[in-house]
Order: sequence, then C-alpha cells, then structure tokens
Amino acid sequence: MAFRTKDAQARLDEIVTYLASQVPAPERTSVTLFVTDWLNASIMGNAQALKDLSNPMSMTDTPNAGNKADRDRRRALIVLELMKSTANLNTGNAVKQLGMGQVNTRFATLLGELRIAASETHGTGAALQAVFTTELTAHPQRFLRANRVMMANLPAATHAVFFYDYRRSTYCFDIAAPPAVRNPCRIPAVIVPAVVWDKVPGRTSSQIAGSFASIAPTELTGATTMISTQFSGCAFCFKVVGTRIFAAHIMPDDNAGSVVTGGGAALARQLGGQVAGIAGGNFAAPGNGAGQFNVYGAGWSNLAAFPNGYPVRAAADQFMNIFGVVKGGAWRIYSQHVLNNTYTTVRIY
Repeated sequence: MAFRTKDAQARLDEIVTYLASQVPAPERTSVTLFVTDWLNASIMGNAQALKDLSNPMSMTDTPNAGNKADRDRRRALIVLELMKSTANLNTGNAVKQLGMGQVNTRFATLLGELRIAASETHGTGAALQAVFTTELTAHPQRFLRANRVMMANLPAATHAVFFYDYRRSTYCFDIAAPPAVRNPCRIPAVIVPAVVWDKVPGRTSSQIAGSFASIAPTELTGATTMISTQFSGCAFCFKVVGTRIFAAHIMPDDNAGSVVTGGGAALARQLGGQVAGIAGGNFAAPGNGAGQFNVYGAGWSNLAAFPNGYPVRAAADQFMNIFGVVKGGAWRIYSQHVLNNTYTTVRIY
C-alpha cells in the first residue's frame, strides 16, 4: 500500500491537532501550546531539523501500519516518545515495530503525562491538582508504588508546591516550582526539616559520647500533608504523645566533613539507644512526654514490622521519601524507597 508523501510541517501540524483532539476540550489549548513549544525548541527555524523530526513519522516502512486512525496514533506516539527523550531516528523505528495493542497502552500513559505537564505550564493546573487530591492523597500507597517522587531540600515551612517534572517522569515537592511551571499545586504542608546529627543540642561531634535526648520536634499539625527532604541514609524519628505526633529528620552526614562513623545504620542505632555512651533519642518539649521514640533509619529501625529500616544506599539512583497524610482524622505515614525505576512503599505508621 502506498502512502501520500506529506510536507514536513504539514505532517507535524497534523500530529499536534491529533494530540489536542485526544484530550478534553478545556485542555486542548494548553496541550497544543505545550507540544508546539517543544517542536519550536527542537526545530529552531532550521529546515533540516524540521525534516529530520518529520521523517520518522513516515509509515512507509512500518509493518502492519493499519488504517488511518492507527497510523495517526502511531505518529503521535513517536512525537510523545521523542518529547521524553533525545530525538533520534531509533525512537521512531522502535515505535513502528510495536503492535497496536502496545501502541495504545503506551500512548495512554504518555498522553496522561502530557496532560499534566500542559496543565501546569500552559493551563490552569487542574489536571495536576486532580493528581494530588484524587490519587496521591486519596490513595497514597497505591500512588507511591506506581510513581517516582522526589523531595527537594525542604526547610521548615507551612506550605509547599507539588509539580510534575515531565522529562524525568517525576512528581516533585519543593518550596517553589521552576519558572516554566506557571501553575503548580500549592499545598499547606507540615515540613519536617533535616538536621545534621552533631547539631542536635547535647549530641556534640564526638563519635563515642553525647546525647540525642533533646531533639527539636516538629509537630504534625496545621495541615493534612507531611513531607521532608528525601533520605539517603538519614533517620526519620517520630513519637506519639497522647493525641499529638512529633517528628524529626536526622542526617548522618552534612557533606562537609561531619559524618557519623558507620553511616546511617550507626546513626539509627544511636538514636534508638543501642550504643553505649550515647543517650538515645527523645524530643525536647513539648514532645518529651511519655511515648515510644520511633526510629526508622537506613539499615536499622526499632519499629517491630521493619527491624532493618529502609535499604542502605548502594546505587546512585537510590533514596527514600517520607510522606504523611491525614486519613479519617488520623495521620498515616508512608515510606517510599526508590531504586532506579522500582518504587517500594510501606506504611510505617
């Protein structure tokens, strides 16, 4: 079967129109703008770049290219794949080898990501807000098992932003969003700041003596979401005192020479009162009331269900996130362990 050869610009214009037609009417303008911005940045007025980008969309070399609807979807998928990676001919060739069932599944996934990115950059942010309210906070464990999340270096604050890093397929928490993200999801949040181990009052920099009994607490109150800087050896500590919950994030390394000998596991054991000469963890007032001081660290924990804590870092792309949310009037706290593209999530409280 022969296909009519199309002008390169006309072919790309048709793909933009097709992608816009696949989303709800209120989102079509933002999707069109987002994809057009990417195309313009890729081509930059260069005729050869335009041709190079359009050529992989030709279906003349595609086995079982299918009908026009199939070809339109396959071309649109090639563009979506190129938008997520370095543009190259191999991306187009790989998509052309997929069966239509595979094309449809992958297209649905990438179209969903496109809608979120277009919403936060060129739209109202409604699609991103829906992810936060109807997916992450409504079904936190399910969401964290399926999606990559990154927490920035978060200071103590009462609000944060939630946004989507489209190129990295990553949901992010930060104090502010990148300039291109005009409409992030702005949320009230309890942010538990990270504190270096030897900055805890009474601990000192000694490796063999000191006390963790006066950690400044952050109370989980004033918001229904709790977050903290991502963990790569740090310990998350929390304590229930009556109806109140207090928390802290303790770091074993400040990246400037102040390091706990033995790393995260050693820090966790010290906090858990397992090391002679070092008083175990507790909070300063008002978190110093009766209650178990819980430690969830890298390689060690005093939580009965998780005696080994979260996995000790052994790869560059490996870290842990703590995420808390109020459900049914009570806090639930989750740990998401990220190892490359695998996300293991457990509820620790």
